[in-house]
Parts: sequence; C-alpha cells; structure tokens
Amino acid sequence: MLIKTLLNKCYPVKGFIYGNVILSDTKITVKVKERKGTRGLCNQCKEAAPTYDHLNERYFRFIPLWGYMVMLAYKPRRVSCPEHGVTVEHIPWAQGKSPICEPFRIFLSHWAKYLSWQEVARQFRVSWRNVFESVEHVVKYALHFTG
Repeated sequence: MLIKTLLNKCYPVKGFIYGNVILSDTKITVKVKERKGTRGLCNQCKEAAPTYDHLNERYFRFIPLWGYMVMLAYKPRRVSCPEHGVTVEHIPWAQGKSPICEPFRIFLSHWAKYLSWQEVARQFRVSWRNVFESVEHVVKYALHFTG
C-alpha cells in the first residue's frame, strides 16, 4: 500500500491532496498541495477567499510510521479576505505556528497517559515542551466542549 493511500484513508483533508513522498534514512516527507479550484480559508473568519500569494514551505510533524519520522511539507497560501485583508490561510491540520499536526498532538497526549512525558518525548523524538503543549491543548479542548 502506498503511503499516500494510507494517509488518504486515515487522514483525508478537505481541499488538499497528498503529493510526492520522499523517503530518507530516518524520515518520510509528504508534500501537500491545495486541491485545484479550491480557495484558501481566512485564518480568522474561516471564509473562502482568493489566493494572494504563497509563503515558503513549512514542515509539520505527523504521527510516525514504522520508526520513521513523518513530515508534511506545505507552502501556505496567503489569502485576500474582504473583511480581514491579506492573511495566511487556515491550515486544518495545524494550529497557528505550531510545527506539530493535530493528529500528532492527540497521539502524544494519548501516550502521555501511560508513560512519563520525558519518555514520550524520547520515544517519539520531540521535545518535552511539545508533549506538554500537546497535553495542554487536548485538556483545553476537552474542558471547552464538556463545560
């Protein structure tokens, strides 16, 4: 099974497609592209807006596969929102400038229930702070939606 197929089945992202997959000794890099004909969403109001330009490629950590670090590589669009002006688009798999994807945050938080945070950081090759921020994010999300 191709890695692109696996990602499409496990984590499809509306408006985006998985492109080339580059395998190195310790890392799998998956290029992400916007689907043709889709407009980016304003970061603030989440309304579709025309593309203004693209920023430099950013890398986002995804859930590791078979001991390989997985990175999503994407060139974010800047969109021209009628209400908020030119702004970076909303990226559904990440939050703000964090280099950690949402599914990876949840994954780290899950493991932090069973192992020490330091051990989670060591096993998944992230910083202790990434584990802390992931747990904090999941707890805030749960508190927000459970009252």
